[in-house]
Amino acid sequence: MATPSASTIQAPRASHALERYVQARAAAMASFVASNRIQPLWRALTQATDALLAGAAGDSGITLVAVGGYGRRELFPYSDIDVLVLLPAGTVDALERGVIALLQSLWDQQIPVSHATRSVEETIQLAREDATIAAALMDARYLAGDRKPYLALKRRLRLEVFGQQPRQFVEAKLAERETRHAKYGDSRFMLEPNVKEGKGGLRDLQTLSWLTRYCYGTAKAQDVIRDDMLSAREWRTFRQAYLFFATLRAHLHIQRGRADERLSFDLQPSIATALKFRGRTPQLRAERLMLRYFQFTRAVGNMTRVLCATLEEQQLRAQPAPFVQEHVARELPAYLHVVHGRLHFTDAADLEHTPAHLLGLFAAAQQYGLDIHPRAQLMISRILPRMGRALPLDGESNRALLGILLSPNAPEVTLRRMNEMGVLAAIVPEFGKLTGQMQYDGYHTYTVDEHILMAIGNLRQLEQGVWEKPFPIASALAAEARDRAVLYTAMLCHDIAKGTGGMHADKGAELAQHVAWRLGLQAEEAALVGWLVRHHALLSDVAFKRDLDDPKTIADFVAVVQSPERLRLLLLITVADIKAVGPSIFNGWKAALMRALYQRAVAAMGVGGPYPQDMLHDEALVAQWMAQPQSIAMHLSHDTFEAVTLLTLCAASSPRLFTVVAGVLAGLGANIVSARLRPLPEDAGMAATLVQLRIQNLHGESFVDDARRLAALPQRIAEGLRAPDTLGEGIAERRVVARVQAVPVRSGVFIDNQASSTASVVEVNARDRVGLLHDMLRAFDACQLTVLTAHIATYGQLAVDVFYVKDAYGHKLTHGAKQAQLQQLLTHAIEPTKEPS
Repeated sequence: MATPSASTIQAPRASHALERYVQARAAAMASFVASNRIQPLWRALTQATDALLAGAAGDSGITLVAVGGYGRRELFPYSDIDVLVLLPAGTVDALERGVIALLQSLWDQQIPVSHATRSVEETIQLAREDATIAAALMDARYLAGDRKPYLALKRRLRLEVFGQQPRQFVEAKLAERETRHAKYGDSRFMLEPNVKEGKGGLRDLQTLSWLTRYCYGTAKAQDVIRDDMLSAREWRTFRQAYLFFATLRAHLHIQRGRADERLSFDLQPSIATALKFRGRTPQLRAERLMLRYFQFTRAVGNMTRVLCATLEEQQLRAQPAPFVQEHVARELPAYLHVVHGRLHFTDAADLEHTPAHLLGLFAAAQQYGLDIHPRAQLMISRILPRMGRALPLDGESNRALLGILLSPNAPEVTLRRMNEMGVLAAIVPEFGKLTGQMQYDGYHTYTVDEHILMAIGNLRQLEQGVWEKPFPIASALAAEARDRAVLYTAMLCHDIAKGTGGMHADKGAELAQHVAWRLGLQAEEAALVGWLVRHHALLSDVAFKRDLDDPKTIADFVAVVQSPERLRLLLLITVADIKAVGPSIFNGWKAALMRALYQRAVAAMGVGGPYPQDMLHDEALVAQWMAQPQSIAMHLSHDTFEAVTLLTLCAASSPRLFTVVAGVLAGLGANIVSARLRPLPEDAGMAATLVQLRIQNLHGESFVDDARRLAALPQRIAEGLRAPDTLGEGIAERRVVARVQAVPVRSGVFIDNQASSTASVVEVNARDRVGLLHDMLRAFDACQLTVLTAHIATYGQLAVDVFYVKDAYGHKLTHGAKQAQLQQLLTHAIEPTKEPS
């Protein structure tokens, strides 16, 4: 065939081809939105794209091959169009220029073509070397041009690439999967999952298909329906999961108007409604959508384990040394044996009649660091529904579960394996109700069940000293803990009543005692488990929301805790719990607050030394201000361990001083995490106030690397005191409400005259935003109230700010009309501002 010149390669004939393509896409997406049927959408988008590209290529002689998802005819609304351009070896410049002209014409029309230009020989060589390229070529499909290179490519792929290096291919794809999981959270139970790349999502299912097709030479993924792999029922689950995830991904693309794979909080309600999930409220429909999602991700996890273990068993990877296998085999109970380095049941028929053997399998796998044989996994998934209610009531099984929980060998890993296979829910039905349960608070990162398992892992890491630097006291206590059964059972049950409505800690306390009894704990131990579950949030609530220098705060806290042993266990529960909320929730400042409360409480109980009090003023700073009383003296220091900058100001007393300081800091993008105002004794008729603040930047860090931003603070504060109305201008640019408007936040104002013996305690719950503190302080100013201390805590989108206040006469706020006025002004101040359209 003669080599075509660049002039013979036609760009898409202007408006007609493109107009037909645009109309076909729009019709396909409209039909999908109306029907929720993903396969017709795939077909329509693929056909429209095929027609456009074939028309663009014309009779140029260029061979176009669809690969990847486009090759599978699984094109999503805004995904890339993956194309391989096959050129003869030694291609002349004219043909290469023609390829560039063709691609440029498509890019000019904003067609997202992602291409590779190679010869057949180059393609084969790269496919041998790169598992990703080999996987994409499994779905290669002819589009346009000369068919001969395409047919030659398909033939050589079958003979020279697929199935030729199974070990290398499996290892490469599994390593690729592990890297991808680490990037997207490494959990199947993320509250805002990536449906394409996340663990248990579309890409994992595609990986299973690639592995089996490469290693077994199957043409389609469903050819894995075999006795040693997947049953027909399990294959149907595979396919249902794939179509469900694909449907979600298509809705994400359409609703965002771009390629977006993250099922975020703001889209969950609308997609749930589009998919016709039932529920009285959008949130309830979203919860049911996500429960379905997590049910499928768990099923994908089970299938992944079975198929990957089967591949490894068939000599794709090296097996353990024989003497290791023999040593383990001698120590195993009679109902277990080792097959190719994996644990399996000796007698399958015996399992249903002896449920404790099921837990024994996981306990042995944990003890010896072994995987579970794929046929044992299949057996468990098929027999578990028939065990009914027998498992939770079986004493031997419960004792085995407690042994797994208390084992030094990574209890979190074994419990997660049991959870994903449905075994944990079977033996602890109370826990089973938490599987896949959402937490719509913008604070937690994982589902309730995953959060609990991560908290158990954190406990074990505290014992091992992994967190010794950020949590020295908790690590030391964990290493010496005596009541480990109480500690770990309470951790397993601390959120066990979430989603039941009302006070989940109170309900959970009763449920936790029942679980503790079944696990074999004594009555006194079970009662302590219940107490820990009921009060598992007490220490953090007090540490983050109350003035720790107020003696009544410590006295009230000690009155509830009562004993040093409870206090020690409560600290461990709290640290492990909060650290499991999300990767960046627990910072040095929160750890310091909890450490301070623990030390003060220990001292109050008479079992520890006195806790050193904070310095109440800096004499040098006061002297600096007295030398120039019209100025504002400032001192900065940085605590990188606590992740805060300590800012101390000395200024002439003014009722608006704190409000102005908060406004200036908000305008600079600084968050106040704690504040204390201390009037100084008048000297020569000059009244001054010392303002001690701990601040962080918008990333929850100190200003140690950006201290220059704070250099102009004294001047700006002075300007704000002279013209307070100008403060709003600096805040306005930063005042947009934080992300995740779909997360419900229950706002409220609560006045407590019992928490402190000297001041009224005002707690305000509101949606967090820059400038919120400044707006609230203006409300206190309007009521002529003096703020003595402020304690600021954030939980995702929820800000919980607590103020210790007195009226102009130094008394508590007890007058009903004054309380009502403050309630009204604060309620107005915390109303969320609108995001710009």
